[in-house]
Amino acid sequence: MRLRTATIAAATVIAANRAPAQQSLTPEQQFAKEVYKELLEINTSNMTSGTTVAANAMAKRFRDAGFPEQDIFLGGVRADKHNLVVRYRGKGGPNGPKPLLLLAHIDVVEALKTDWSPDLDPFKFIERDGYFYARGSSDDKSMAAIFVANLIQFKKQNYVPDRDIIVALTADEEGGCCNGVRWLIQNHKELVDAFVVINEGGGGSLRGDKPFLNSIQATQKNVVNFKVTAKNRGGHSSVARDRLLAHVLCVKSGDRHRPGADRRDSTYRADFLRERYVRHPLGGRESGQQQQQTPHQLFPFS
Repeated sequence: MRLRTATIAAATVIAANRAPAQQSLTPEQQFAKEVYKELLEINTSNMTSGTTVAANAMAKRFRDAGFPEQDIFLGGVRADKHNLVVRYRGKGGPNGPKPLLLLAHIDVVEALKTDWSPDLDPFKFIERDGYFYARGSSDDKSMAAIFVANLIQFKKQNYVPDRDIIVALTADEEGGCCNGVRWLIQNHKELVDAFVVINEGGGGSLRGDKPFLNSIQATQKNVVNFKVTAKNRGGHSSVARDRLLAHVLCVKSGDRHRPGADRRDSTYRADFLRERYVRHPLGGRESGQQQQQTPHQLFPFS
């Protein structure tokens, strides 16, 4: 996995084409990069390792920055699957607005050195040709490092938000026994109860060197498995006839995937159409002169 280097160096979610020169980094950017490097070089593979070492490392950074112990929580299903929850106190107090929750998982998919290029190690931070290389460089340790670095920076600057800000770094999002979000909600909901949650699922885009788009995910897909048995007179798809079984099955299954087939989520439909036009201009033209098309032209079956 690789991530463009300016993403973490700037402590934002927008990447750049080239890494900034080392001497051009501000102290804040350099700190964010150090947090990022530390997280990447801790093996948090969800099947063979755990998250506790990484969670403890980030907890130490918060303690060193002056966060009180009562605002730092470590715990989980197992001793090797700890989650970290840190609360930065705002001026609202107990009767103020509900907190903002910044959520990122710090477990990663399994990675073997033998599966990577000979000159790369999945758990060694490498910066090359404008990219960072390591397992978890984008999913999701970049976001985790940004949240940690920014919260510590708020503390250093004595910034007091209008509400509490919570950072939660969790285990086993990629799978496994000990999903941290589920465990926290079931066992310590008071630690993560929030008005708004910012989690992974969006992303940024550039045109040239300029930020162009920062997307958010407003809905989530669900997975459903079906076993279908269908019967009619036999035949072969190469010999067309009305209501050939294979054709019927394709049409019926396709009905569920057409935009508008399930109209309960209008956000998904509107955003899909908008992203289709913005990110993939029709005809491959990058200028603003691309031909507009209606939703019906894009999806003639809707």
